[in-house]
Amino acid sequence: MKKLGYVLLFGLLVVFSVPSLRQKALNLIFTGSITQKGVTIDDIKSAQNKNYQTFSSKNLKVTIHAISSYSPSADAFKFKEGDKEFYVYETSIENISNQEIDPSWFMATYFIEDAKGNFYHNYLDQMTGYYQENPDKYTGEIKSLIDKYYGKTMPAKTAFASKLFFFPVPIGARITKVHFDDPVTHERNEFALRK
Repeated sequence: MKKLGYVLLFGLLVVFSVPSLRQKALNLIFTGSITQKGVTIDDIKSAQNKNYQTFSSKNLKVTIHAISSYSPSADAFKFKEGDKEFYVYETSIENISNQEIDPSWFMATYFIEDAKGNFYHNYLDQMTGYYQENPDKYTGEIKSLIDKYYGKTMPAKTAFASKLFFFPVPIGARITKVHFDDPVTHERNEFALRK
C-alpha cells in the first residue's frame, strides 16, 4: 500500500510539473473533460488587439494599436456637418534607421484613405476638443508624449509611446489604407489595413 502511495505521489508530481498535463488535469477536475472550454487568454489578447497592425518604410515603423470612433459632445467642438465623426487611431512610431529623424514629418504625412479613394488628414489632437471634454485623460504624461511627436528630434533606434490621431471622416466611411512618407527618403508609402 505504501508503494502505491509513492507511485500516486510521483504521478501527481509529473502531472503538475508538465504544463500541458497540468492544464488537462485541471480541465478534467473542473469541467469533466480534458479539452479547454470557453475563452482562452490568447483569445482575449487577440480580441483586445484585433486592430493591432504594423507597417514599415525603410526608416520608420508605424504601429496602430487600436481604432475607435469619437463624436464631440460639447457644442463648441461639434462638427458643423452633422454627418461626420472622428476615427481615432492610437498610433506609435519607431525610428528604425541609424540616424536622427524629425517625428513631425510623420505628423504631416499621416493620412487615411477610404474605399472611395477619399483622403483624410489627422487633426492636431488638442484641437478636437477630446481632451477638453475628457480633462482627466490629459495628464502631464500624455502632454509629454504628444509634445514629442511635434519635436524635431527622434534619435536612431528609438520608439515613442502611442498617441491618439483624430481623422474627421463621414459617418460610416470604410477606411482601407494608411499613408505616410519616410522621414529620411521622403518616399510615399501606402499600406492596406487589415479588415
